[in-house]
Amino acid sequence: MDTADEFADLFTLLQAKVQRIEKNIFAQLLLGGLIREETRATREIRDFKATATEGLLACQIRSIIIPLLGDHVL
Repeated sequence: MDTADEFADLFTLLQAKVQRIEKNIFAQLLLGGLIREETRATREIRDFKATATEGLLACQIRSIIIPLLGDHVL
């Protein structure tokens, strides 16, 4: 749960940065760095979801959802 909350906070922060850049022409020069940061965050959440799916399939995580839902979300 904590990791999922951290990802939610991270993507909220990235969204706020994009909105600031859209309003400021000079800040658009920083867009390349933001894209790299977003790509890294996206890879991290993909890996998090893959780990969760593996845990569900291996019965290492107790859940009320069926394991295939985790695979579908991934």
